[in-house]
Amino acid sequence: MQLAALVLFVGAAHGAQDVPDAEAALRAAWAELNDGRFVGALERAEQVPAGAPRCELEAEALYLGRRFEAARAAARAGLAANPDQPRLALRALQASLWLGSAASARNDHAALERAVDRAVEPEHREAWQALGRQHGAEIEALERRGQSLEHARRRVAWLVGVLGPVALALLGLALRASLAGRAR
Repeated sequence: MQLAALVLFVGAAHGAQDVPDAEAALRAAWAELNDGRFVGALERAEQVPAGAPRCELEAEALYLGRRFEAARAAARAGLAANPDQPRLALRALQASLWLGSAASARNDHAALERAVDRAVEPEHREAWQALGRQHGAEIEALERRGQSLEHARRRVAWLVGVLGPVALALLGLALRASLAGRAR
């Protein structure tokens, strides 16, 4: 019985130390990131328990380190745990824009709008909404660019489909005339 009580006491004491240690690790990781040491921040992040604060740190470090796919994944993992995190939604959106993925950016934009509506204080909401509108315009530009590229691709395919056989026929006639000239 005394052994069980000792185990519970040690376990409780250890658990109580985890929170300050996790907070210290999180602060140290942010300090690394603020000093531009992305790898150091990511290494320290491993000492922080899984959850939105760790995901936010990882997303930020990866984004600033220009690892946009990994940054988006970290931000989305944090949003899965806590969808009311506008900073995570913003990083996911910004990473999608850097990757040129209009569909992903559109989804991330919707997540940002939901997070802003649910979690941002009214006095700050307008600034976040303005940022959302700015990124919304960037998504629209990205979508227009994608449509233009698709239109150009279809036009090239049509030209190749029409002009390709004509070019082959002319090449065949030229080769035939050349061979006929040699035979004389």
